[in-house]
Amino acid sequence: PIALDAGPLRFPTEIAVIGFPQRDPWNLETLADQDAVFEGKFGRKCLQPGKLGPPMGYRPRSWPAVDALVHDASTLGGNSGSVVLSVGSGAAVGLHFAGFHRKHNHCVAMRELARDPRVRDLLAFENAPAADDPWSAHWLADQELQPQQPVRRGPLELTVSFGPPRILREPQ
Repeated sequence: PIALDAGPLRFPTEIAVIGFPQRDPWNLETLADQDAVFEGKFGRKCLQPGKLGPPMGYRPRSWPAVDALVHDASTLGGNSGSVVLSVGSGAAVGLHFAGFHRKHNHCVAMRELARDPRVRDLLAFENAPAADDPWSAHWLADQELQPQQPVRRGPLELTVSFGPPRILREPQ
């Protein structure tokens, strides 16, 4: 199982995003980059290394701004929800949710997730801060996202294994 570390982070931190990147045909100007980085192979599990930087305010639609962490791992559509692991500890430190080509990517820190009791009650966070629930009014205002009683309580277990490392392309 992967530990979910909600403790404070140091920056920069070496990370690995593990997910299933998909080719993004709607961004025509990025197709060559996508094919080069992922060797034209999409929709399979990939480990995407990078560095994690300090939080940057991110406001998703009508929800409150979150202190989303910034990272530079190569991600595409399909990576949303991918685990962001600290290479040093092996613990999950965030979940990837957005990216801007050749600029930066965002992930929500485990520390932020641990503040929400709806999430906190489902997962076993290590080093969690006190739950202060800044999102309750937003959850309740949105009928589609109204909180339900969780079906399962207890730790979520994830297992990850790595094959031998290989370099997709030499840095330039």
